[in-house]
Amino acid sequence: MAINEINLDQKLSNLNKVAIQIGGKKYNLSVDDELYADFVGVQAEVSAYFAELDESMTDEEFASMSQSERRDVVTGIFVDVKEKMTDVIDKVLGEGEGDRLYEYYGKKTIALSYILNELAEIYKKSIKAKKSAKQEKVNRYRSKR
Repeated sequence: MAINEINLDQKLSNLNKVAIQIGGKKYNLSVDDELYADFVGVQAEVSAYFAELDESMTDEEFASMSQSERRDVVTGIFVDVKEKMTDVIDKVLGEGEGDRLYEYYGKKTIALSYILNELAEIYKKSIKAKKSAKQEKVNRYRSKR
């Protein structure tokens, strides 16, 4: 009787690494829980920041400000949000990469947000693939009974 040999270590280790290209540069990332926690953390932090901002100033107060005061408020918001996003990108892709990508994509915080969301999606797909590999093993085991 032949014994089927299945190497789940090999299958699962391939699911933990991903090569991606962002801003003209290739990165090899290790997809793990810490990476995902960083993404979720920055999303929660930015959401909380906007909620706090909403509570700190009414629409009427904002409208009653001079144009330069409103510009200062909006500029401050973008600076704070950009800082939070670049910090996470630096942690994931390497020091200085958040600012490099910000510059590369025309100084747009929306580009940084898109990058973070896409990296979070890569993590989610990795988790689904791991679950699928586990289910495949269970199915093979059951079919041999």
